[in-house]
Amino acid sequence: MMTEPSLDVADFDDAAALVGAHGQYIDPALEARVVRKIDLFFIPSMILGYGLVYYDKVYTFMLETIPLYHD
Repeated sequence: MMTEPSLDVADFDDAAALVGAHGQYIDPALEARVVRKIDLFFIPSMILGYGLVYYDKVYTFMLETIPLYHD
């Protein structure tokens, strides 16, 4: 009878291979708090950034299409 080869996470994930046996336990409650703090900072920052990019594109288009000076 053939046995299936065991697959290790380190075979697929470079970070897991680097950490190896040095990995530490992460409390799920602490992880949730950290992820929430990161999300509360990055999501509004991304919305602001994308909004500025959109505003810049629209403003540039308006400047190209509307003549400001009449000769």
